Amino acid sequence: MKGLALGLPAYLIGVHLWTWVFMASFYLGGHSDFRQIYAAAQMVRTGEASHLYDPVAQDRAQNKFVGVDRIIPFIRPAYELLLFLPLTFLSYLQAYFVLLATNLLLLCLVYRLMRPKMENLARIYPWLPAAMLLAFLPIAIALIEGQDSVLLLLLFATAMACMDRGRETLAGVLVGLGMFKFQLTIPLALIFLLWRRWDVVKGILLSAVPVAAISIWMVGFEQIRLYIRWLLLMAQPSPRMDVYPLMTINRMMNLHGLVFGILGSNVSPFWIAAITIVASAIVILRLARIRPCGPDAFLYALLASAVLSYYLFFHDSSSLFIPIAIALDRFVAKEASSDRRGKTVFRLAALLFVFPLLISYVPKYLSLATLPLLGLLFCWQAYGSAGCRAAILTTQTKSTTTGTHMSA
Repeated sequence: MKGLALGLPAYLIGVHLWTWVFMASFYLGGHSDFRQIYAAAQMVRTGEASHLYDPVAQDRAQNKFVGVDRIIPFIRPAYELLLFLPLTFLSYLQAYFVLLATNLLLLCLVYRLMRPKMENLARIYPWLPAAMLLAFLPIAIALIEGQDSVLLLLLFATAMACMDRGRETLAGVLVGLGMFKFQLTIPLALIFLLWRRWDVVKGILLSAVPVAAISIWMVGFEQIRLYIRWLLLMAQPSPRMDVYPLMTINRMMNLHGLVFGILGSNVSPFWIAAITIVASAIVILRLARIRPCGPDAFLYALLASAVLSYYLFFHDSSSLFIPIAIALDRFVAKEASSDRRGKTVFRLAALLFVFPLLISYVPKYLSLATLPLLGLLFCWQAYGSAGCRAAILTTQTKSTTTGTHMSA
């Protein structure tokens, strides 16, 4: 175990460094994902927000403010751009490095929130929790690409800390603020609604509704209609919006990616969508039948939100670090025990930690990560439910015994 803990993070961090060395000129030349965010923020600052989701206007802005290249569509709610407005007073290259430094600072905050939940891993090597955070490939890609996934990771880590303290409404507020990644936050809200965790749902609405209103105010209803069209046409060829090729779907670690990865071009897009909807409904019905106790519900919901997401780019998977790292820490001792369920949970979490490596070697098979993701979700939930039932029975037994003694 110690040998694996020593070698694997070192190898993964080496992959990151190798990417920086050989791809730095490409990303610094204006080809990173930050291109779309920076240009969209410039559109807001220069009074072009009313054309924010017009592909022609986006293309023009990206070529003007970043450099001539193929358009990378901006497909987020507009309110997020208010955070990036200060960067528009800098050149693209300066803004890229400021964002990189900011993301590294946010990662330090994530580490402080996660560190108390990684004590067992720290007993193997004191530096292992920090190394694992840096070694998780989706986080590394988010840093290199200048993405906002690290901010979402911090919001979720803070929401988890609030759940631990019983402050479920505040946890929901933080989740709602992450609506710029609605493909994850909307499934989260749906899951907590199914579980009747009303405080969390209330908190999500308290922040999600205002940011939605701000986004509409910034761009207008006509752009919102165009925005919805962008979303519906994502990952499907179109004469006007062929910007997300079908082949990218099988790189998504969700049910949509898994269905496409298995069936590919053998069936029409309609059947891909239909089968995905049916598979999602089955997962939702299975989730609706469980009532997870305690703050672990947030961890299960994070796993489920990735599985059910409409789309999930590689860097969007950064938030999966939270449940994966906690599962590894909580079940690492099970490897030396006879607890088969505990071993299964640990091994599934370990597999998910290294699975993103496929993006470097066989990216078209990355969607297969959905299978261990589903396995971890339901195996961990079943293990936790068994523990909850045992704890309840123990409490009831003690109460009964106490009552008998008092009567005597």
